[in-house]
Amino acid sequence: MGTLRKTEWTEKKIQDKLRRYFMSPSTKKYEITNLFIYGWESDYLAITKSMVAYEVEIKVSKADFKNDFKNKQDKHLLFEDGNMIGKFPKGSSMPNYFYYAVPDGLIGVDEVPDYAGLLYVQPWGITFVKQAKKLTDEKFDPVRLYLADKFYYNMLSWQRKYEEVIDSANEIKELKRQLKGVNKTFNDYEELIGNKEWEISDLKDEIKRLKYEIERRDNQDSERNVPEK
Repeated sequence: MGTLRKTEWTEKKIQDKLRRYFMSPSTKKYEITNLFIYGWESDYLAITKSMVAYEVEIKVSKADFKNDFKNKQDKHLLFEDGNMIGKFPKGSSMPNYFYYAVPDGLIGVDEVPDYAGLLYVQPWGITFVKQAKKLTDEKFDPVRLYLADKFYYNMLSWQRKYEEVIDSANEIKELKRQLKGVNKTFNDYEELIGNKEWEISDLKDEIKRLKYEIERRDNQDSERNVPEK
């Protein structure tokens, strides 16, 4: 009996789980991945029909989780007290709730900040290990946050990627067509060579037979020409 294979989690796989299990489809109005809505890129952002925003930061390793506090220090200071002198002034927009999503058991509740929630991702779904605290009462404002513009430019970006993929796909399709022709030609030659090998083998057998026949007749002639005593 085989052992269960451990899931190798990636950001994309966890995003897929969040789409399916984080919030019911009837509750969500918008669902966003890898887009700059606030002053940083959100791995996953779900906005409800009542305009409450839930951001989820995805981490697939312990080192990745620890580096988040070094690389995004301003964001965490904003979440901690709602005011950061410099990059995020008072009144800066932010999600209403902030979560970490990690593979099952990667980090413990005591490792996440007080304001953050924690989700464990498993092959069968996600578990809410710790509920996030509310960061702000301010509702998500698609006009103020230029959501339409960001969606538009994101769509253009994906369209360009799609066109690049399509061009590559067409090239691959053409190469496969050419390869198919080469394979057919190769198979035809292989069959021809096989037939020639059979013919050569038959010719060799015929030559052996003829040599044998010549030797036999020569021996018979020699016996007939022996002088009588």
